[in-house]
Amino acid sequence: MLQTSTSPAVDLPDLRQLFEQIYHGRNLYPFSSGQEIPMFPEDVWVVCRGVVQLSTLYPRGDEALLALLGASMPFGLSFTG
Repeated sequence: MLQTSTSPAVDLPDLRQLFEQIYHGRNLYPFSSGQEIPMFPEDVWVVCRGVVQLSTLYPRGDEALLALLGASMPFGLSFTG
């Protein structure tokens, strides 16, 4: 938090409490770097923290980078066409 001598201190909400309010009733799943995220047609994932790399494999075995996603960005099979 930055504070200047001319402005009063502002209490920032606890980020943990904020995430708990936003995602109340939903499950949070931690993933490690390099770990694959299971993709099912009915699922929509939302990145809470970190960066997610979306890629695809071509039939010949080549991999292509589709996107890099950050916090609050949704992804899932339902977004593909």
